[in-house]
Amino acid sequence: MLEKQYELMQLINIDGDLPSFKKEDVEKQEALALDVMESFLGCTIRVHGQDFILTSLELYYGGIGDMAHDWYRSSYPERYTTKSRHSAGKTPAQISEGPSFYFNGNGLRKRCDLVVGNAGVAVSFLIRNVLDKDLIPLGTKNGQPNVVLKGMELSSDSDHGKPVEIIDTRDAVLKGGYTINKRKRYSSGFKGFDYPDCPFARLEWNFSLELD
Repeated sequence: MLEKQYELMQLINIDGDLPSFKKEDVEKQEALALDVMESFLGCTIRVHGQDFILTSLELYYGGIGDMAHDWYRSSYPERYTTKSRHSAGKTPAQISEGPSFYFNGNGLRKRCDLVVGNAGVAVSFLIRNVLDKDLIPLGTKNGQPNVVLKGMELSSDSDHGKPVEIIDTRDAVLKGGYTINKRKRYSSGFKGFDYPDCPFARLEWNFSLELD
């Protein structure tokens, strides 16, 4: 299923809109992206010789018009009433070939995404939580992107845009009694985002592994 990431597509037009005739394609791409993200849960990423198991991820998919995605916000700033808290200079990494690292934000707001799919497709998964080698979560139950980033020693921008080494350990991890909890994305709670023009703002795009 990890290879399915390369079937993800960029469906918006040059103006950032979704042509009406692509509605069915959008639904299929959203479902595929969620399936791919689910397949990443339980997998191991190797960071500077240390292994971490992915346990909480959030989908961001600018390629189908997701207004919460940094690349989309950089590309179509006229669609927003307030200035976005992201570095537009870094967002080209979100349309690079995946899997690769994307960093944005500063200080306590700094976070890391796994960019997935082919070059030119704006889709990534925010890392909200991982387990270390002793199967101890780096963040709290609901995930802490900045704490997790520092715990993995990924806070240096030298890793920005670099390929991610992923090991498929999903089957072994899930045998440990984990199930998948699906929620809306986190914005001062798992309530989704306040983008009234975005049909994806309040969907269940946050997946986490939880012990039974």
